[in-house]
Amino acid sequence: MTGLASLMDRKAAVWRAAAALTALALAVGVPATGARAASAQPGQSGSTPVGYSPAQIEDAYQLPSVTAGSQMTVAVIAPYDDPDVASDLAAYRSQYASVDPPCPQTLAKTTPQCLTVISESGALIAPGSGTAPVANGSSALRTSAQLDAISATCPNCKILLVEVNSPAITDIGAGVNFAAEAGARVITIGATEAEINSDPTWDSAYFDDPGVVITAAAGDSGFSTSGVDYPAASPDVVAVGGTTLTPSGTGSCTAALAGTRGWCEQAWNDADGTTMSACSLYETEPSWQKSDLPAADTGCGSMRTVADVSADADPATGIAVYDSYGEGGWQPTPIGGTSVAAAIVAGAYALAGAPASGTQPASFPYAHPGAFNDITAGANTTTANPTCSPAYLCTAGTGYDGPTGLGTPAFTLGLSQSGTLTGQIFNGVLEKCMDNNGQHTTNGNKIDIYSCEGVAASEIWTVEANGTLQIDGKCLDVKGAGTAVGTLVDLWTCVGQANQQWQPQSDGALLNPVSGKCLDVSNGGTANSTQLDINTCDETATQDWTMPYPVPVSGPGEVTSGNPGDCLDNYGGGTTSGDKIDIYSCNDNVGSQQWTVAADGTIQIQGDDCLDVTKSGTTAGTVVDLYACNNTGAQQWRAEPDGALINPESGLCLDVPDNNTANGTQLVINTCDGAATQQWTLPS
Repeated sequence: MTGLASLMDRKAAVWRAAAALTALALAVGVPATGARAASAQPGQSGSTPVGYSPAQIEDAYQLPSVTAGSQMTVAVIAPYDDPDVASDLAAYRSQYASVDPPCPQTLAKTTPQCLTVISESGALIAPGSGTAPVANGSSALRTSAQLDAISATCPNCKILLVEVNSPAITDIGAGVNFAAEAGARVITIGATEAEINSDPTWDSAYFDDPGVVITAAAGDSGFSTSGVDYPAASPDVVAVGGTTLTPSGTGSCTAALAGTRGWCEQAWNDADGTTMSACSLYETEPSWQKSDLPAADTGCGSMRTVADVSADADPATGIAVYDSYGEGGWQPTPIGGTSVAAAIVAGAYALAGAPASGTQPASFPYAHPGAFNDITAGANTTTANPTCSPAYLCTAGTGYDGPTGLGTPAFTLGLSQSGTLTGQIFNGVLEKCMDNNGQHTTNGNKIDIYSCEGVAASEIWTVEANGTLQIDGKCLDVKGAGTAVGTLVDLWTCVGQANQQWQPQSDGALLNPVSGKCLDVSNGGTANSTQLDINTCDETATQDWTMPYPVPVSGPGEVTSGNPGDCLDNYGGGTTSGDKIDIYSCNDNVGSQQWTVAADGTIQIQGDDCLDVTKSGTTAGTVVDLYACNNTGAQQWRAEPDGALINPESGLCLDVPDNNTANGTQLVINTCDGAATQQWTLPS
């Protein structure tokens, strides 16, 4: 299956070793918080990337970037125009084609694609368009860095770039408002200014947008006694600090320090830049933040503390960036800054799924503080401010601290409202699901693989922020707390021990940290009821697990085919169970082509009728039809990154048979092969 083969190629590309990156940081002249590059003269850009790749960022933060993020849009609010942004992003993604699929630019409002560029008033900006703001080379570098950071963390996301007229908060805020109105559920801001210049009305005018994540760079000027940067100071945004990220075996990052994660991390601070932290001068500390600050908190009193969370920002350990507008292409040194960190966190938020309407996403991390990499080393003191009191305001330590907040992403649960994911744990290569054999709840019950059966209770797991995988109130457990290769796993009462801890990895593995081994299928078996065990982590197919992904509800709208101009169609627009589902020229008909993607994994039309595999068939060529929604596996569809709609129960993909795209051709399920007849775009 082409799509899954590509998935495995991507996962095989994840690696933990990297050359030491020791150059000093140098600001590139962007007003306030800018993209920062390790020391080099401008114009010396090269033809090869220098800096962390998408696979390394995904690995460091254990992100499910390969399988998650579909139907999510991340907006970047950037001052000034970057005329080459589309071609630069294309060059970046072409370099990492095994990780990042192409991202074509929308050139007309009727043909939305991956990258859309608009002005702060909402006008579409195409290359050479007269609607763009004035171009600025320094700002263009930061814009490219932010887009590349999002592309690295959430390659399946769509990107909305809002180019505003200036770095003024009034322009930035106007861009935020328009991005939210355009449907972006995650927004990131890199430009900042000192909060002393802020207006008390700006929070409510621009950033108080329940149900929308807004990440903002904390700033790059170190610990401050004179307030923080804005909009990071706003309690309505997620203020993102910066770290230095180093792979195991590099410099002082020994294997013992890196542990099973394979990376070391500390608060970013070098000769030319350091992550900012401080007490706000004007913003009252929100109740959700106060609840997690140290008990001896006397530093900020009743005022807001920055930062909330953090990510890699040190230019010496930054990301690879491609920017050609006055910069020559691949940057000769890595690019960092808290604007990059904010973009990484924005991508991770998108992987966690769309926040519910009316929620405050800035509060989510504080509800699940244990779901982050706790950064306990480093400080952001400066010559001007060499000390602080209490120490946590400028020194990383256990739990919350000013420079790194609650820590850096470790998977995505800490960035979700519930801190959990519920659904099937799917092995896309074996096309089977993790199963609680017989749905028994006795301690020691067998955990195996079995054909995916939709909403079967024996396959519906809850992934918890505390590191456990639970079903029927009990935990996935390494039998007898064993650590040897081949030790079986079973079901057991949750007791809070390390043998019940599982860490999702970016390559699809589920790592048990106490044993250092990964969840596997005994003896490499593929048959139903084969019991699971732990084994040496080796990226084989039997260790490739896909966590549940909260697909954002979308529609109603057309589900378009890979064959241009054709749509998924309810033939005749009827509501009788068994009606034909076909391919038909797109016509926007309400009864036949206005589909809704539901949170339960179904694709519905006219309220309560579902896209269905006839008689729950599991063989290639079985036709699909319309049927009253009934919570069966025949009506479950998983959107894959390559555009496929896979039915997990059968392991087969929605397909136009024999490439017959004539109007009225009934659709079937077929062996997944990545062909255009199996590529579908769901409504936004």
